[in-house]
Amino acid sequence: MRTYIIEDEFHCNICGRYASFEDALNELRRWAKLPWGDGDHVAPCQSWRTCHADYIVYAEDDSVPQEALPKAVYVLTLSARGAEWQPPYDKTLNEAQ
Repeated sequence: MRTYIIEDEFHCNICGRYASFEDALNELRRWAKLPWGDGDHVAPCQSWRTCHADYIVYAEDDSVPQEALPKAVYVLTLSARGAEWQPPYDKTLNEAQ
């Protein structure tokens, strides 16, 4: 069964598993609206006020070879400065499903 993983690539932290790429993007859209430093929305380092999180989305599926899966997509950077969407995450949506 294919699942889509959100990972903070900068901190090597898996942040969630989702049934579809679109579900993962919807979660990132929700996170992008939250204030940086609010609750769980903090980089896991001591300097979180000046740090950031680089979110990628990738697929896992034990029933197919890894090379047959869509490549990881760099989608979003979050920091105290706000959300910075990385194009072309919306174009990649159709390729990943």
